[in-house]
Amino acid sequence: MFAKNYGAHASTGYALNGLAPLAQSEDELALFIDEVRARTASARVDLVGHSEGGLLAGVLSRRLGPSGVRTVVLLAPATHGASLSGTTDLLHDLGIEATADGILRATICPACADMSSPGSAYRQKNNQPPLAATGVNYHILALRDDAVVSPGGTASFIDESGVENRFADELWPDSDFEHPTLPQQRPVVDWVRQKLQRQ
Repeated sequence: MFAKNYGAHASTGYALNGLAPLAQSEDELALFIDEVRARTASARVDLVGHSEGGLLAGVLSRRLGPSGVRTVVLLAPATHGASLSGTTDLLHDLGIEATADGILRATICPACADMSSPGSAYRQKNNQPPLAATGVNYHILALRDDAVVSPGGTASFIDESGVENRFADELWPDSDFEHPTLPQQRPVVDWVRQKLQRQ
């Protein structure tokens, strides 16, 4: 297994990850995948991503196609963007969405603007169907009451043939899940492992 901290941004002195423009992070991860394939002498990889990382894993699966990717497991991915519990809708209604978008891009989190703004160039480019590459296995797990990637399910799921879309709340109704810690939950870890091993 290989993991990559990506998307460090100058606004934090490169101390925090996942803040850089999504196009930059996508290219960074594509290079990392090439390195992994070279080190392992494997033509195809499996991708597991959470939240923003899930969005990028989905984009990269289409970019690389079935010759480069076998299975994609996405945990609460921001596939269709993130409304942040309606925050972006409120900004739009108040007429300050463009201002907030500009501030995010110019300061701490260009990636946030790429994900939350419906008009962002990155969302426009990468949210056109088909979102699932033919020949790649997709498994998506979402939260019904996700406070970050919202609305839960709708913002994450890919409604296309061959894609498994599930709610963690339904699979494990006695468990409490929250967006930030979803990948660390034991049932979720086991679910991811199962999806990777069954292919």
